[in-house]
Amino acid sequence: LTPVEPHDPRPIGAGHHRIKLAIALTSYEDRVYLSIEADDAYLAAEEIPPLLRSIEQSVIALARKIDRA
Repeated sequence: LTPVEPHDPRPIGAGHHRIKLAIALTSYEDRVYLSIEADDAYLAAEEIPPLLRSIEQSVIALARKIDRA
């Protein structure tokens, strides 16, 4: 998996390496941001929506844990 820079204007999967899924978790001041980029074919796979929901739940739990600290 090759990281995708936030300012990269290329569509996902462009270039020499096809990227199926790129996930970035960043924080800024009092917020946590989850960024997910994926191509349509990958998102259409049956196992991907549950994976994304699981990631979302993990990020929410992490944000709550950080908030309590």
